[in-house]
Amino acid sequence: MGFANRTRARTGSARGGESVPEPAGLDGRWRLERLDGFLPPLGFMRKEIAGSRGRTLVGGVPFRFRVAGRELRYRVPLIGLVDVVDAGEGDTRRGQARLFGRTVGSFLMTRE
Repeated sequence: MGFANRTRARTGSARGGESVPEPAGLDGRWRLERLDGFLPPLGFMRKEIAGSRGRTLVGGVPFRFRVAGRELRYRVPLIGLVDVVDAGEGDTRRGQARLFGRTVGSFLMTRE
């Protein structure tokens, strides 16, 4: 079964333990574009999201994250990095990359 075909629960947890619904429409494969800040060129990166899990592919190397509301929270070795995706509709979303809570750049995600 392929990564994008896996089905996952559609809820995440926020601080304090309350449940936060996952944003509809993030599932799929996304192309990335750097907008500003301390981010490298993102043209060779892709995000794949399926329910409450996802990964960013950097030259074919996967960096996994979990989806919690509008946040994509990276796992080892990128702990502390969180992408916050703006709520929106359609095939384009803006996002901010935050490292330990500080915004380090912004990007655009476009569905492939």
